[in-house]
Amino acid sequence: MWLSYGLVAGSVVDDTPQQGPTFQMPAIDAEMEATFLEILATHANVSEAARASGYDRTTWYHRRNDRDEDGEPLYPDFAAAWETALGEGRDALRLEARRRGEHGVSKPVFYQGVVCGHIQEYSDTLLCRLLEAHCPEHKRTAAIDLRTPPGEQVRLEIAPDIDRARRVAELLIELEPPDEGEDGGDGTPE
Repeated sequence: MWLSYGLVAGSVVDDTPQQGPTFQMPAIDAEMEATFLEILATHANVSEAARASGYDRTTWYHRRNDRDEDGEPLYPDFAAAWETALGEGRDALRLEARRRGEHGVSKPVFYQGVVCGHIQEYSDTLLCRLLEAHCPEHKRTAAIDLRTPPGEQVRLEIAPDIDRARRVAELLIELEPPDEGEDGGDGTPE
């Protein structure tokens, strides 16, 4: 605590910096924690899991991140369970994206406001995103190295059109001034 002698009737004035309100961790029982982790594992969404458990998301973030005076987690088992549940939730999202890409989703077809059938709609975009995430060689970006002075390297990245990226690189190369000694001395190429 910082103390200084003030001029308030010869008394000591407390100059301790005031902090905002401190967070008071509510009592969380095992059932609430299990509900939170179950929803987190199903949906990979902290806000949804917090709503289902009856507590605000900040409560759960504090529970995961709180540390003692030595910097050790106060709830290490919960922090580990959080990471496991979040990983399971992400896996579930990947599986659902793949299912929608491979097997599609049944959507109703309407005629004059009445359902007259269903079509199976597939998502190539979801499959492409999964492919890009797991197989970097399938990313739709182009990187082309340009001629630069020795020791320097320039990367031009344009997505998703590789042909356009190549053409831009060719145009940039054409705009480069010729190296000294490549012309006949009068500024025209040999």
